[in-house]
Amino acid sequence: MKWSYNGISIELTKEQTIFLQDAIHGHNVLVDACVGSGKTTAIQALCDEMPKHKKILYLTYSRLLKVDAKSKINTSFAVVTKKPQSMHLEWQV
Repeated sequence: MKWSYNGISIELTKEQTIFLQDAIHGHNVLVDACVGSGKTTAIQALCDEMPKHKKILYLTYSRLLKVDAKSKINTSFAVVTKKPQSMHLEWQV
């Protein structure tokens, strides 16, 4: 599946395409993958494809990742930083 970001055409992997199709069809999806595997790219594509009335919850393990995600993804979504002691929820409006 091809996806365009800032005028650049990106070929999504088979796994990213399955993730997108499952999420768009209303399935809950958990993505747990290593650094650099394309998680943020897949979520960016999902935000472009997902109906605007749907919500996306993006869990991160550090505030730095939360800030990075918010800077890259241009839509309303929840970003959660999960720490051992607590969970902080913040909505981008």
